[in-house]
Amino acid sequence: MNTKPVYGWYYFNSYNRSASWTGVQYLYEFLTRNDGSGPFAREVPLTAAEPGDIIQLSFDGTTFRHSLFVVETGKTPDLSNIKIATHTIDRDYYPLSNYVFKKYRCLHIEGYRK
Repeated sequence: MNTKPVYGWYYFNSYNRSASWTGVQYLYEFLTRNDGSGPFAREVPLTAAEPGDIIQLSFDGTTFRHSLFVVETGKTPDLSNIKIATHTIDRDYYPLSNYVFKKYRCLHIEGYRK
């Protein structure tokens, strides 16, 4: 965990957690800018998605509001063959193509620092 106030990545309980645990944009900022402890990522094209990566969706084309974990891809990942897991509504191996959205971004998890 990274216990930096506001821009960290930690969860002790529902009253003591970083914004990145529940805020899509905060998670994006943490993962793409993290140079401290915890996971770090970079934005990649959907064709580079791998299991363990995160896809974030924008339903209005402006604000990203939902984060999904990639659990399976086809040989060349695309919207038709990526399966995701999420907890807002419990889903596992759910087709990404079943979502209706205007934009997406893919975050490739590059690693984790202690």
